[in-house]
Amino acid sequence: YSVTGGEGSSAEFAGMGAGAYRQVGRVHLSQRTALDMLRDYVVEKIRSLTSNQNNLDPINVFFFCGISGGTGSGTIIDLSFLTRYFIREFNGNVYARTRFRAYLMLPSACGFETDTGKKTRGNRNAYAAMKEIDYFMNLSVRQEHFQEDYDGVRVDIKENIFDFCTLVEGVGGPGIIFEDQNKVAMQVTSDSIINMITDAGLKDSAGGTQ
Repeated sequence: YSVTGGEGSSAEFAGMGAGAYRQVGRVHLSQRTALDMLRDYVVEKIRSLTSNQNNLDPINVFFFCGISGGTGSGTIIDLSFLTRYFIREFNGNVYARTRFRAYLMLPSACGFETDTGKKTRGNRNAYAAMKEIDYFMNLSVRQEHFQEDYDGVRVDIKENIFDFCTLVEGVGGPGIIFEDQNKVAMQVTSDSIINMITDAGLKDSAGGTQ
């Protein structure tokens, strides 16, 4: 808490999260220990997927993130570009056939819709995160790069933050609020991914259905 400018302590930091402060989430991820853990995790997963040298199938990397709190909204930008960087450094050819997809949970999908206090803070975090994501979704159009130095890890990425991004709500329409918003949002996300994988598996190289 003190690292990001706060004084004393706060009950909101009793757990493992960022206490709904985006800056805190970002500071946590930018520590050397966290960076090393993320790199090792990403490399291990990609290595296991590419252990068969004859397997040249596309790789899908999914990001699931709630952007109402401080952890998700504060780390999603850095997390995405760091993941891109670690995969590219591990194997440039693998990186070229990797697609990055995100499912971002809005405040209503995180169960904030019925709590006025949480909803206000969640909306602020989500709005800020979405503004940044919107900017980085168009890097290639502007021919710009994302550049950041994380404790000596110099990241320079020219691709958009995601190839595909879905915003997930926890409401069914005007005035319709689900009883378990988070559960409904997770189910919708799960169904979407299953449908996408199934559709991809049923099409042959010519685009026909097998």
